[in-house]
Order: sequence, then structure tokens, then C-alpha cells
Amino acid sequence: MSYHTFWVFCFTCLHRHHIVYAKPLDTYFVTNKFSNPFLPFSLVRRSFSLSITRRKLSLLHNKCLPFVQTLQATQTRENNGRQAGKKKCERKKVSSNKAKRKESIGLVIVESPAKAKTIQKFLPERYIVDSCMGHVRNLPESAKDIPDELKKHPWARLGVNVENNFEPIYTISKDKTKIVNHLKELVKACDELILATDEDREGEAIAWHLVQVLQPKVSYKRAVFHEITKEAIVESFENLRDIHMNLVHAQEARRILDRLVGFTLSPILWKKIAPRLSAGRVQSVALAMIVQRELERITFRQTVFYNIVAKLALSQQYEVIETKEGLTAWLTALNGKRLATGKDFDPNTGDLKKESREEGLIHLDLQFAENLIKRIVESGTSWRVKSIEKRKLSRKAPAPFITSTLQQESSRRLGFTAGETMRLAQDLYEQGFITYMRTDSPALSNQAKNAAQKCIVEQFGKDFLQDASLGNSSPKASKLAQEAHEAIRPAGTSFLSPDQVAHQVSAKHQKLYELIYRRTLASQMKNAEFFVTSVDIDASLEDGSIATFHTSGRILVFEGYLKAFSENYGMEESLDDMDDNPWSIYSKNLPELYEGQALYSFHLEPMMHSTKPPARYTEAALIKALEAEGVGRPSTYASILETLVERKYVHRERSRGKSRTSLVPCLSAVSVVKLLNQHFPEVTNPQFTASMEEALDNIANGKADHIEYLRSYFLGEYGLRERAREKEKNIDSQEVRLLDLPIRHENTNEVVQVKVGPYGPYIELVGSSTKKLNLLDEMSPEELCSKTIEELVEERKGKFLGYDPESCHAVFLKKGRFGWFLQLGEADSESMEEEEEEGEEERQECEGTRKRRVVKNVRLPSNVNVDSLDLESSLKWLSLPRVLGVDPHTGKEVVASVGPFGPYVGCDGKYISLKSDMASVFEIDLKTAIELISNPVMFQSRKKDNNTKQPYKSSNMPGRKETKQ
Repeated sequence: MSYHTFWVFCFTCLHRHHIVYAKPLDTYFVTNKFSNPFLPFSLVRRSFSLSITRRKLSLLHNKCLPFVQTLQATQTRENNGRQAGKKKCERKKVSSNKAKRKESIGLVIVESPAKAKTIQKFLPERYIVDSCMGHVRNLPESAKDIPDELKKHPWARLGVNVENNFEPIYTISKDKTKIVNHLKELVKACDELILATDEDREGEAIAWHLVQVLQPKVSYKRAVFHEITKEAIVESFENLRDIHMNLVHAQEARRILDRLVGFTLSPILWKKIAPRLSAGRVQSVALAMIVQRELERITFRQTVFYNIVAKLALSQQYEVIETKEGLTAWLTALNGKRLATGKDFDPNTGDLKKESREEGLIHLDLQFAENLIKRIVESGTSWRVKSIEKRKLSRKAPAPFITSTLQQESSRRLGFTAGETMRLAQDLYEQGFITYMRTDSPALSNQAKNAAQKCIVEQFGKDFLQDASLGNSSPKASKLAQEAHEAIRPAGTSFLSPDQVAHQVSAKHQKLYELIYRRTLASQMKNAEFFVTSVDIDASLEDGSIATFHTSGRILVFEGYLKAFSENYGMEESLDDMDDNPWSIYSKNLPELYEGQALYSFHLEPMMHSTKPPARYTEAALIKALEAEGVGRPSTYASILETLVERKYVHRERSRGKSRTSLVPCLSAVSVVKLLNQHFPEVTNPQFTASMEEALDNIANGKADHIEYLRSYFLGEYGLRERAREKEKNIDSQEVRLLDLPIRHENTNEVVQVKVGPYGPYIELVGSSTKKLNLLDEMSPEELCSKTIEELVEERKGKFLGYDPESCHAVFLKKGRFGWFLQLGEADSESMEEEEEEGEEERQECEGTRKRRVVKNVRLPSNVNVDSLDLESSLKWLSLPRVLGVDPHTGKEVVASVGPFGPYVGCDGKYISLKSDMASVFEIDLKTAIELISNPVMFQSRKKDNNTKQPYKSSNMPGRKETKQ
């Protein structure tokens, strides 16, 4: 006889037991509590109090306590009356056991299983740690989530009762029902409830919602900690507190504000511009900033200007390749007049600014530069050092990371998006490697400073430690900081090195941890020190003209905090702040020079420069700009950016050769911002949104009432609700759909109008006739130029492939919003003209039968090579749908064709996509098609992938009409 022994925890008596499974008997034997299972089975048989057959027992593995199994089922009874009587006795027994127990059972609830697993390691066995998986309830996401008894009220669609103190309607989503029921069972079986959610507003709100949902009859408290280490956990459990209701009210007010703004303005966008658009309280500000920067780039006018670079030597005895004792200088002035640089030109006109012209600056073009070089070379110019300035430069160590600076540096150095950075940081925090990652404060605790200083001494020596007077001070937090948290740093009283963490986490986690680790060490190290030498050199021409050149040198005297950064994290910051001259060149060193020293030129050449348009916002730059304006808070930056991308207002575009990505607005975003700027300017005003953030901070600090603030913002004569009603009447949909973009079709006199309609963006060419050209949704305003319009016109005309010999209709290859498609029949007069030129003989043969209309459209799958498409293969595609035969089970025809989601087979309302590893639409046979359609797994997968329950009504399944505005 073989036995298998393991632990169980029983929620009936709240004690641990041993279970022995006897294989031949197919039965589980449950021991009395704390019985010894390691004695021979025959000796401990009497200690078993209950035997249950395998089919009547359910065991659930407890993820939080891997070494414990949970007993969920007991022996069943056929007699319901006896079973009910037994349960009553068990309840009495449980009450008695609770009274006799020396130690109570405590339930600790956190947000995630990973956090629960880490915390469990630091708590005594009497604590059970489980997770709620984030918010357990929220405002209703759709109308179906609203209770039926409330749907009749006009405010029900908002999910907030604006008529009764803005009481929110909270609902438990379906995916959280099992979690809530599980937590309720745990609460009933425990004597103490501890809510250990995060210490910010969201975490406080989660704790409050848990209390409202679970309705615990035992005492409950809050445990807050900044890092998941043993010391921090023990300290927090020794200092439990009540739920901070001001923080809950602030979070609730923010959530209600976002709902009121979004649900009030979004329907206006649907009516006036296009469906599925949305407006948000903070997202609209960020979107307006991105769009404004894009419009500045469109109106920008590039200007070319030149400079002269001179390579100089210390003596006449030199060779052309000599550089050891030479130096390189740039021309900065001619006869005392400064040369114009990029900042002196107007970005909108490309001309010198008014003040620059009044100053008499010189705009050096190529001809001017070449003539000046010729004069310098041919006139026997003398070169002398005019002045030398030496100064010591100290570069201050950076402050430790806060949420926004971590997202910026992660984007700049590692190429991570803000959302990706926060997900990785969340994992590191929950595993106990770093402190809490949502914070505004750059301050470090004394514990952290001591740990950092210990690492610095061990790795670099005492000479790199920050002065004691500076080491005790901490950078000041922003006046907008909402939480009194510590900066983001490695957790614990001693820091783990990146190498120690590497084998416990993924490569991306390790990179982010190393960034935090090195930044924390650098903040406690001395400043980096440089010696900077600036030299002005005069070139005196024979005609009395003087050309002034400038050069600079930089020597690193003391590495300081730069020592903390490895080769991959080297000093990438711009050094332009070391000198005000935009033409400065920082060499590692300059030769020893003195005033009046003669120099000799051995090479002169002109160098072209051009003004650059304002750079698009990267995620790091946008977060920095939002933070500077006071818009958003640490917990919102990543969600703002993710919302803009998910709503397809912006898309990320990676710069060539760089890891950073730019945020490029789409055309629909320009239309949305135009409407909001004209009719709801406060929504896109950073100052107004920042004032709302300050109001929420006052609510969190107990200085303001959240109900009164919501009432003043939304209700009343000047509230958002009334203003939206009035403004909606005056909004001209045709006017807001027309984008004010400076575009002109250069090859014709047609006026180009860019619009956004219900079916997406499009171009209208207004001339002798009006043409509409569809645009891709993700196209940016900057891409719209004369060349793009020409390409669109050609795509609209289509490529004439020939005539269908059966119907005598022309066949065209065209490109629409949803990709390439084939068209059978004529589309317009332009296509007719092209057809007459390329197929005159075929045209004459079909003269009497051809009609001027579109007969059929067939979309081509994305993997079809359109460049090699000829008339024969086109007619093959146009012959679809292909009837394979009759399904013997249903008596319906089985067809193979191409639809919006690619090739498919269908019968009687069931449609299955043909994947790349299946037979193609032209090769599949009846037997294979019936097997695919009859497979319920394939059919459910198809429905899930398409996110629709409606079958395709058209047997041909053509794409949408290509031009419909």
C-alpha cells in the first residue's frame, strides 16, 4: 500500500491537518489537528478522525501559501436534515474554537498575487495574505452595468447621481465576482482584517471599497509601507491606522470629474465630428499640447546659414594631418558684428527676427562664406590669440528619482514607454527590490542615505562621498507634490547590486533596477568638476577686416557622481550650459596658449547649418511639460499616454538610430482639439486643469469639501452641464470637421481641404469638380503635402489591368482606406480616359455591351503581391465567392471567399478564417471546409477574434465603400 501525505488548512476549524491518501483504497484520511503523519500508517490510523472518498473531496492549492493545501469539501450526507444539523453543530464548534484559541487568524489583503507572495514571507503563520487584483468595483463601464431600477433616471448614463450629492453608482465587474466571493469567505473565517494596499490615493480607495463590499464583522485596519522589506512590514503592522477618508474623497472626486467631463463632451464629438471619439479632463490637455507642436512644425520655414571652420597650428612647421598640437575654431563675428545663429531666425517666416536685423547681425550664406575664405587665404591673414578665459565648472549630482523623472530617464536611456516603465517598476516593488514607485518627493530617508553611502565607499572610496553638510540635506519636493513619500530607490537597509538582482528578474527589470540603483548612488556623491578654457582668436586681413573665431576646451578634473554611471549610462547630457556661445567646441584639452600668441591656419572650409523645426514631444518631454504645468500627478502620467495611443489620437514613431519615440498626432486629433479650443477652451487650458489638481489636493488635505467642488464645477448656471447644452447648439459640424492646414496642390489650381468625417479623414479637391480622397487614420498632418496628394490621386484612379472577356467591364487595381482591392467596372471619367489610351482595341470589341458603373469590388488579402498582379490572376479573385458544394448536414452551400478579415469559408451563418497554415481560398476542398465549420472550437475562436456575434450578411463579403463621407 502506498501513501501520499501533505498539509491542509481547514476553514471550518481554522487549524492545520495532515492528509494521507491511500492509493489502493482511493480514499483520503484526515488527521486530527497537529497529528504526526510521519509514523507508520498502522500506528497512526487511530488518530484519523475522518475518511473521505476521492470523488467526494475537493482540494484547492493556495497560491499565497505554497506549502499548504486548502480543504474545501467535507464528507457529503444523503440526508439533508442530518447535514443541516451537522452544520449547526459545526458553527457552534467553530465559535468555541475561536474562544479557546490563543492566536487569532488575520487576513491581509493586497492588490496583486506577487505582492501577496512577497509579504507572506515576512509575516507569522497566523496571517493569511490574499489579493484583490486591484479595484474590486468601479463606476459602470456601459449601460448594461447600470442597475435596472436606475436606468429610468436621466443621470443614470453618467453613473453618478448628480441630483443627490454626486453619489456614484459602483458595480462589481464580472471578472471580480469570484474574487469578491472568495474574500468574503476568508473574512468570515478570520478574526482580523488588515488592508495593506498601496499608500497613495488609489490604494486608500481600494481599501475603502473592500470594506464596503466585504462588510467585515471583525475589526479592520490599514497597514501602509513604502517598501516591501521585513523591517518596513513589521513596522507598519505595529503602527496600524484607520482608512484616511480625505484621500478616498480626493480619489472619488477625481474619478467622478473624469466621468463627468468625458461623458458630457464625448457625445458632442460623436455628433459633430465622428463616432468613437472621446474627450478627457487631463488627456485633452496633453493632446492639445501634442497637436499644437505639430502645427508649429507645419508652419515652420527652414533657413540655411553657413559658418567657417578653421584648423589652426602653433607654428608654421606643420603637416596637413597634424592634429596633436592644433586646434579647431569657428567664426563668430566679422568686424565686430556677430554672425546669426539658428535662434536669430523667425521659425514662421525663415527671415531674421526684427531685433536681430536691428542689431545688424550677419546672415552668412554660401557665397559670402566662400568669398571670405578666399580673402583670408589670399591676403596673408595674421592669426593671434585675442583673449583667454579659464574657469572652473561644477556639475551638481542629480536628485533621486521621482515618478516623472524615472519615466523620462527610462524613455531617454532605455527606450521604454511610460506605461512599460511603470509596469516594470510595479513588479520590482512587489518583489521587494525597490521602494514605492509613485511619488513626488526626491527625499531619501536616513536609512537609504546610509545604505547608499556604504555602497559608494565599497565601490569607489570615501573621496567620492558627498560632504556631510550636504549629505544630510534632501532636495525639496515640488509645491505640487501630493504625497509625503520617499524617492524611488533600492529597497532595504542595504542595497542589492544590479548583478545580484539580474538572476532573479528579467533583462528589462534588471535594466530598470540598475538605472534606479545608479541614480540613487549618484545623488549621494560629490559634484563632477571641470576646467573650461574659452579662447577668442582674431584673423586680421590686409584690408583691415577682422574675423573673430572662437574655441573652447574642457578637462574633467574630478569624476564625482559620474563615477556611478557605467559605460552604458555615461554622461549624455548636453554641455551647452558650460558656455553661452552656440559655436563652442569642447575638446578634451587645448594646447597651452597665451594672449597675443601667433597661430597659423592650414585649413578653412564653409559648413552649412539649417534651422530645425520644434521637435515632436517624446513621452519623456511630454511628461516633463505636464509636470511643469502642474497637470496630472505621478499615478496618472502613464495612463494619460496609454489612453492617447489606445484611442488612436497619437501613434509612436521611433527616431532613426535612437531608442526614443516621438508622439505623432493623427488627423482626428486635430479636429477634436479644434472643437475643444473653440468651444470649451478651459478643457485644453493647462492652467485651468492645474487648478483642478490643486483643488483635489486640498480635498486630500481636508481643506475643501469634495461635494461642494463637484457641484460648483458641474451644476449651476455656469457649470459644465449647462455650458455643454448651450455650446452644442452653436457648433457647426462642417466647420469643425474642416482642418486649418496650410496645404496647396502645386500642380493644379485645385483648393485642398482636409476634413474628418464619420468614416475617417479625407481630402477634398475643390476645382472644376470636387474629388474626395480617403486618408489613413494614422496619417499625421505633416505628411500631407503636394507629393502625397499626387500619390492619392493616382491611387484613386487605379491601375488599369484590362477587360473581363465575359462582362466586357474594365478591371482596376485600387487602394482604399482598408488596403488594396480590385474593381470590376468603371469608376469615373478619368479612369475612362486612361482605359481608352491603354486598351483601344479591347474597348472597340466591347463597345455595345459595356455600362458605366461599378459591378463588383473584392478586397485583396495583405499577403498578396500587388506589383505582380495581372489580369488573369485578378479575374480569379473577382470570381469569388467559390462554391465548394453542399453540406450534407444542413443542405446549405459551402463557399470560400475573402472578407474584411481575410480569406474564409462559410456555411449557414458560420464563418471560419483561413489561416496561413490552412489551404488557400482557391485550393481548399469541401471536406476540409466542412471539418473547419463543424469544429465548435474554431467557430467560437472566430467569434472571439472578430468581437462580434453577427454573421456576415453578404455572401461576397466585400469591403466597405472606399469613399463615403
